[in-house]
Amino acid sequence: MLYYLDTVIVIFAVEGQPADQQRARNHLATLEQDGHHFAISELTRTECLVPVLGPAAGQRLSDFFCSSTDRTSERCH
Repeated sequence: MLYYLDTVIVIFAVEGQPADQQRARNHLATLEQDGHHFAISELTRTECLVPVLGPAAGQRLSDFFCSSTDRTSERCH
């Protein structure tokens, strides 16, 4: 099944408070282990990238793309 992710779950999984981040990542991992796939809209992607103009922008951008695209890539480890 394909899950369409809301902005909140993406933000929590990438840069949320530790408890929220772990909860979001665990939930997504469970779904992924069951064979489900994820998609995000251009609006969600845009909302997640707004903070890139602020402090720690480079790391935030890298974290976002590694979590929402190819997590198996060498650059994501």
